[in-house]
Amino acid sequence: MYFRCVDCQASTWIDELPARGRAAELACHSCGRRYPVHTPEHLAGSPAEQHDTALALSDSSGIDLPSAYSVLLGLMTLGEALEQHERKPAPPAPPPPRGTATRAARANRPLPAPPATPVGAAHRTAPPVRAGSPGRTRPPKAAVDYDPAFADAVTEGFMTAGQARARGSRDAFADRLVGRHGLPRTLALLVTDNKVTLTSALEQQREAAALRIRARRKRLAGRVLVAAVPVVIFSAVFLWGARTWSDLARLDREAAEALGGPGAAAPAEAPATAAETTPPPLPASVLMADDVGVTAVTGRDPASVLRAYCDADGNRGRLQPVELAPTVPPYAGARLGVFRDYDRLDRVFAIHIRRDRETGRWAAGDGSGPVAVTEIARVPGPHGSTPIAPR
Repeated sequence: MYFRCVDCQASTWIDELPARGRAAELACHSCGRRYPVHTPEHLAGSPAEQHDTALALSDSSGIDLPSAYSVLLGLMTLGEALEQHERKPAPPAPPPPRGTATRAARANRPLPAPPATPVGAAHRTAPPVRAGSPGRTRPPKAAVDYDPAFADAVTEGFMTAGQARARGSRDAFADRLVGRHGLPRTLALLVTDNKVTLTSALEQQREAAALRIRARRKRLAGRVLVAAVPVVIFSAVFLWGARTWSDLARLDREAAEALGGPGAAAPAEAPATAAETTPPPLPASVLMADDVGVTAVTGRDPASVLRAYCDADGNRGRLQPVELAPTVPPYAGARLGVFRDYDRLDRVFAIHIRRDRETGRWAAGDGSGPVAVTEIARVPGPHGSTPIAPR
C-alpha cells in the first residue's frame, strides 16, 4: 500500500502494516521524514479489508487512496488531505518493490486529484463516487487491452491489468484449470479472477470430495443394515425350527425305546423265559369319574399316556393306540395320541398330550371333565410320527 507524506506530498510504498499493539516507524522515501505509527483497530484486518476501508474513506471524502491511508494511520488529518488536493497534483508514486506487492496493495494506486475547490465546500458538497462512476471502477471496453471479462476483477483490486493481459481469454484460462485440475467451473472462474488462490480451491475440492465419500459410506451402511435385518430374522426362525425338530426326534426315539417299537434298540441277549418277555407296566396313572369316565392321565412320556388311556376301564378292548403325531404347528411340548375305536372303524381319533414344565411328566386332560377327544381326517404318519407297537 502507499501512504502520502504531509511535508512533500510524495507517496511511499510499504509492504504491510505492523502488527496490532506494536509500535513502528514509517519513513518517506522522498524527504526522509519518519512517522511513528500504531496500527488502529479499523485497519487490523487482512490487506483486502484494509483496502476496502481506505477506499470507502476515499470515495466519501474525494481524496486519493494514499491520502486515505495516511488519514487512517493518523499521519495527517482529513483537512490536511483536502488542502493537498487544492494544490497542484503531487508527484507520481514510485513503483512498488518487485515481487513484494500483494493483490490488495497493487490495487491501491494513487488516483488523479479532483478539481480544486474551497476546503469547506469540498468537505460539505463533494459527492461520493459510486460504483458506476467513470474513472473509478470499470474502464470503457475500448480503453483496455485485455479481455473485458477481467474488468470487474481489475476494478475491485483482485488483479492488475498486466495480469489480465498475461492470462489472455478469461474463459480459455478457466477451461485450462478445469481440464488440468478437475475444478468445477464456478471455482475455476474465481481462481481466474484471482479471487481465490489455486491452493485454496484445490483444498475446497478435496474437502467436498471427502464429504461426498462420507455421505456415500453412510448410505451404504444403511443399505447393509436394511439387508441384514431379514437375514437375521430368517436365521433365527431356521434355528428355532431345527431345534424344535431335533426335540421331536429325540422324543420319538425315547417313546420308541419305551414301547419297544421299530425304533427300539435290539436287546443284547434273547429272553430266557416267557415271564422275562412281558414288558413291565408303564408308570402311568389314570384319574376316573363314575359319571364321565377318564378325566386325566399322566405318565413319564406321551406313549405311556396314550397306552394308559386306551387301557383304562371302559376303554380296554375297545380302543387301540396307533401312533404319536406332532401337533400343527409342531411344538416340542405337545403331541397327538392317535387311536382307533373298534365301534367306529371308519374314523380316527386323537387326544392332546402335553408336558408339564414343573414336573416334567406328560398328561392328557385336567381332571375337571372327560379327556377331550378330537376326530381327525386321517392318520398323520409317517413324517414326524411314532407308531405304537401293540402289546
